[in-house]
Formats: sequence, structure tokens, C-alpha cells
Amino acid sequence: MLDGCINLAERLAQAQPSLRWHRLAAAAPVLVFPLLAMLTTLNAIYVAILALLASAVASVACRPDLWRNALLGAIVFALLYFAFFLTLVMAYPQYVQAVWNLPALSGVLVFGIPLEELLFAATLGAAWSGLYEHLTWREAHRSSSSGPGASSADTSVSTFKT
Repeated sequence: MLDGCINLAERLAQAQPSLRWHRLAAAAPVLVFPLLAMLTTLNAIYVAILALLASAVASVACRPDLWRNALLGAIVFALLYFAFFLTLVMAYPQYVQAVWNLPALSGVLVFGIPLEELLFAATLGAAWSGLYEHLTWREAHRSSSSGPGASSADTSVSTFKT
């Protein structure tokens, strides 16, 4: 029993540097948003866009195989958001002018939708698409080490839940 715990501790210590990058990639928007909000005078929507972009970039930097997911997530969510927002604008044509502070934004409207909203949707889709992969990386990483020929120490690591 004690040997299994020592083996587990050694394996987790070896995995720690990779795990640290996954945690950082997952936490990027939570870290970047407050920093930009405090250190710049940017409008909150631009801060959010940059924080989500940082998250997507960190995700792809940590896991380059996720670039397609990030791109697809950005496109799909931006299109869904666009469709929803377009329906809102068609139903209530003056809604954006009444609710948004347009002078604080770029002033660029795409079919009546502020460009910043579409950028927000695209960066959220890109960031969100890799989040699950980073949050479940440890389980997937452990599962792959418990294949045929894995030692009993490897198997004990694969059944460890966090």
C-alpha cells in the first residue's frame, strides 16, 4: 500500500510541470481580465475580448492540437451569437441604440450588431472550446498510461481521482 502511494507521489511530481501549464491555460481569462481592468482604461468589452483571446492563445500554446477546436469554436459560437442577436435586432430595431453605449465602442455595426459583441462571441467560443480538455487533462493523461503492459503503479495512477 505504501509503495503505491510513493509511486503515485513520484508520478504526480513528474507530471506537475505539464499540469501547471494546463492550469494556467484554463485560468488565463481569470488572471488577465482583472489585470487589464486595473492597469488600462479600456472599455470592459475590450478587456473581456483580450482576456478570452489570451485564454485561447494559452490553450493552443499548451495544446497545439486544439487549434482546430479553437477556430471551430470561434466560428460556430460567433455564428450562433450573430443569429440570436440578429433576431433580437429584427424584433426590436432600436434595442442596441437604447441599451448599448455606442459612443464608447468602435461604432462599427454589422447588420445592427456592435462589432465588439461578435468579437466577444468569437473569442469566447475559441477559449471555451479547449477549456474541457485542460480541466480533464489529468484523467485523460492517466488513462493513457494504463494501457496494455502498464505496471501496477501505472494502473494505480490511472484510477486516482482529483
